[in-house]
Amino acid sequence: MLILVSLSRIQAQYISKVLEYKPAPGQFINTSAWGLPPSAQTLVGSISGALSLGAFGGYVVFKFDNPVENHANNPYGIDFVIYGNPLANLSTPELNNNVTWAEPGIVSVMKDVNGNGLPDDIWYELAGSDYFFSTTHKNYEVTYINPGGNTAADVPWTDNLGNPGFVYANSFHSQAYYPLPENFLNINATQYTLRGTRIKDFVDRTNPSYITAAGRPWGYVDNNLRNTYNGLPDNPYTDNIEEGSGGDAFDISWAVDTEGNYVDLDQIDFVKVHNATCADAGWLGEVSTEITGAFDVAPNSSVTDWVTTSLVLNNIPILIGLNETFQLEAVFFDKGHRIDVGDFDWSANPANLVTINENNQLTAINAGTVTITAQCNYKGSMYSSSMTTTIVAPASVQITDAPTSIRIGEKYPLQAVVRDQNNKTISGINLVWTTSNNKAEIIIDNGIPFLAGLQTGTTTLFVHPTGYPGIVDSEEITILEAIGTLDVNLLIKTDKETFFPNSKISVANYDLTPWVKNPFHGYTIQDVSNITVAHAIASVFDNVPFESDLRYKDTDSDGLYIYKLPVLSGSVTTNYYGYGNMGGEDDYSCWMVKIGSNTVYKNLEDVILFQGDNVSVYYVDDINNNWSLTKLSCSTHNIAAGQLVELTLERETYFMYSGTTVMLEKSDPMTNQIVLIRDAFNKQYGEVLTTNGEGKVTVVIQDPGIYTVESAGESLTLDVSESTDVNTEKIEGFAVYPNPADQLVIIRALNLDGQTQLKVFSVTGEVVFERLGNIGTDTFEINASAWSSGVYVIQVMNGEKVGTRKVIIKH
Repeated sequence: MLILVSLSRIQAQYISKVLEYKPAPGQFINTSAWGLPPSAQTLVGSISGALSLGAFGGYVVFKFDNPVENHANNPYGIDFVIYGNPLANLSTPELNNNVTWAEPGIVSVMKDVNGNGLPDDIWYELAGSDYFFSTTHKNYEVTYINPGGNTAADVPWTDNLGNPGFVYANSFHSQAYYPLPENFLNINATQYTLRGTRIKDFVDRTNPSYITAAGRPWGYVDNNLRNTYNGLPDNPYTDNIEEGSGGDAFDISWAVDTEGNYVDLDQIDFVKVHNATCADAGWLGEVSTEITGAFDVAPNSSVTDWVTTSLVLNNIPILIGLNETFQLEAVFFDKGHRIDVGDFDWSANPANLVTINENNQLTAINAGTVTITAQCNYKGSMYSSSMTTTIVAPASVQITDAPTSIRIGEKYPLQAVVRDQNNKTISGINLVWTTSNNKAEIIIDNGIPFLAGLQTGTTTLFVHPTGYPGIVDSEEITILEAIGTLDVNLLIKTDKETFFPNSKISVANYDLTPWVKNPFHGYTIQDVSNITVAHAIASVFDNVPFESDLRYKDTDSDGLYIYKLPVLSGSVTTNYYGYGNMGGEDDYSCWMVKIGSNTVYKNLEDVILFQGDNVSVYYVDDINNNWSLTKLSCSTHNIAAGQLVELTLERETYFMYSGTTVMLEKSDPMTNQIVLIRDAFNKQYGEVLTTNGEGKVTVVIQDPGIYTVESAGESLTLDVSESTDVNTEKIEGFAVYPNPADQLVIIRALNLDGQTQLKVFSVTGEVVFERLGNIGTDTFEINASAWSSGVYVIQVMNGEKVGTRKVIIKH
């Protein structure tokens, strides 16, 4: 929340220049409100700006017109104040600084020792209240990887502790979260690393509808509420904002070197702020430090008697489970400097809920709410600080809204309610989900558990709270057969030409073994019970003769990959060898498979297809170098005559990350490209079109039939029906069976008078069968033994009536 105030500048200087802005990925990045370079300029000369630093490590560097003095007469020892936009709990206004949403940022300062006006001397971190805790990581690094594209997508990251993670996209912000190269010239378009000190976050997700992030006692940006500006700071060592202007107060005397030793600086010229936490807040997005301005504090000798001490605890979660153990930590400060006061005396009230051992480790032993207090002696006076937590003891768990049955290839979100000994619902308890056999499995997607059907039969679904295996609930689930076929859009191409144009096909589950060279694993229907991307690719090939056909291979760990795929160009067939042929240093060719926004090249039998998936199979000559994929796509392959359909032509650039993961570097629209439409006889249909500035073009086809659309060497097929409703057939009783078929296709068309035209098209638009005559109520047969395995479209036209059906041929 950005609060606008009426300003009366009193002997203060505001930020005069922003020297560098390098944000981490985040939900506000690439937005004009908070996350563009012009946003950083809103901090200049104002305390009502708006700048987001994104996730961990994102930073901004700025200066004032004049150096900021570490003046002895500055109120409370404070030299400058930075404003953020933390939020307060409005239900308890009696608490002056009851912050429920803080996003702490760490401040570093620099003196212009060499006098060149540039921030190229030594940065010193201002050690805040959490600097000395064991949960604070110095020299922490996070590397962010661009997922590609100009729209919201999860941004993957890895840190120097070996942890992976994501800056998750949410429904509130649809732009790209990774800083776009056209906006941030100082950020690598592929990946970049940010460094700095990281403190423990205090995000509380126990109540999913009211997620909070507690602030820290002092020493961090975007941590304390602002007050009406009066040029005076607040005392950072007290809990209220009544002394001055609010915001986050900083003393240059807190500066430490890389070893944590305090340094003496008489003044500073540059200030750097970076996001100090690496945390996700669920539907609220990443925790991202925001800044709205800063001001320099002028000396004022009237403030003489003030609180200088602070006893800071490393808070434990506000909700913990029975038998959980936590390390207790406390640090005592005077004027922001750590003071050695010896051992702390820890106590609990009531004492029977926890134990605290000689190493200050707390263990929860009984349910209830407990207050933990630390005490110490400093200069003959006793100081104390407390924190409160609730110990919960799960007594029951109940699965809610579980399905009684699911199909193979389906997945269903799982939920359960946990209640305590008083039958009250407990939020925020981690759950363990399992199944009794391999008929189904648990999939975790973006933190949400799903039950996925794998094989027909029954399985028992179990759930228990983490650490409480004896508190369990179960449901019996039946796994049914998958839907017979799935309609997906498939493209197969090399780097030179399209072998199989982007077409809608129907895919069934069948034995993959005939397509696998020297199989290491089993690939029968029993072994692979789902409809997978491997089935989709194999469905367009004959299985005889094997040696000139598609070949998969596998290994113990890699599963199926495309080893050889024949591409017919004119009358010449060329075998393109892929991943399985990479035996030498110079052979890095590979067949890539793109499903939606993900790209894989192995384990193709594990990639389950769902209705309407878009699958692109394409050849990469050398995966060591960046490669491009030109894509011609449409919203639907089935349209009615006269219906508008929008096509998109774009070029995507990819690279191989860490030798295992395919990453999208960028996606660019292909503009001013010629678009041709050809009919089933390969004749041009309609006008020559061109793509617009977004790489798009609108196509309208007035005549029913199968059409091929071509542009920039790419092609796709459109199935145009005369009906205004493409799912409604005008010819009643028109049926095709069996489906899938092998040698014989039976067609039935009732109540057709006069001349009737019957055509059978391949997915490439070739007419493989044609009949013209009086069909009437006949049931007749077509010999399909010479047709290749794949999908065909059967079209019947009788006067003003038209009907189409698809059939799968599988020999």
